Amino acid sequence: MRDTVPPVSVTPPPSQEAIDAIVRRELAREGVTMALYVSLTLLTALIAIPSEDVPGTLGTAALIWGGAAGLALAHWLAFDIAARLYRAEHLDRLHRLGGPVALAAALAVALVASIPIVLAPDDIATEVAVCALAGILALAGFGVGRRSGAGLVRSLAGGLIVLVVAGVVIAIKIALD
Repeated sequence: MRDTVPPVSVTPPPSQEAIDAIVRRELAREGVTMALYVSLTLLTALIAIPSEDVPGTLGTAALIWGGAAGLALAHWLAFDIAARLYRAEHLDRLHRLGGPVALAAALAVALVASIPIVLAPDDIATEVAVCALAGILALAGFGVGRRSGAGLVRSLAGGLIVLVVAGVVIAIKIALD
């Protein structure tokens, strides 16, 4: 009995345009992931700080900017080391640009959270920062709903669900510290 060899199917390599589109999508995802991570982490820090230890308007802004930059730089270092562990050749464009994109996203979160702080009175600066950071998370939940085709009400509910889940995560984090 003769063995039949199935025909070999050769898939052509993706075009440069397709590769560029994948890189852009992955970099955008990296930026959004970092923005959400920084928002959650800073929100946790600002909520966990006892009110008598709140550093005031400029101190709170410095805490936000330092925290955002520190988280992004730590992520960049970890991302770079992990990429080098799993790739023998030089890092590709996605890995080279991932760090700067993450840093830019983290600093964008710091900007969104600190501009209202500077404009708000000192006695409510931290609360304003908390609202700005929560707003980023709620907007992300709303955006998920809209991108999936949900209507306005379901998308608003998605934003609320993200805030509730974030609140649970923050409560657990604070309880374990």
